[in-house]
Amino acid sequence: QTSSPTCETCHAVETAAWQASSHGKAGATCESCHGEYKEGHPASGTMTLPMASESCKTCHAATFADWQNSNHG
Repeated sequence: QTSSPTCETCHAVETAAWQASSHGKAGATCESCHGEYKEGHPASGTMTLPMASESCKTCHAATFADWQNSNHG
């Protein structure tokens, strides 16, 4: 989340890299790709982050369709 230090508190290196990336500059948040923050993390265990290719199509519908119909997809 950009309004809360939840992710960046423990993931400072990753946050800095993300902020410098095209996704960070475009305003995407951690939750845009990784889903909602799980209450109790990390004390109650690790978070399983959904990073399936399908999450990309939310913002990249045309590119995702091209990729999905390609040999790589």
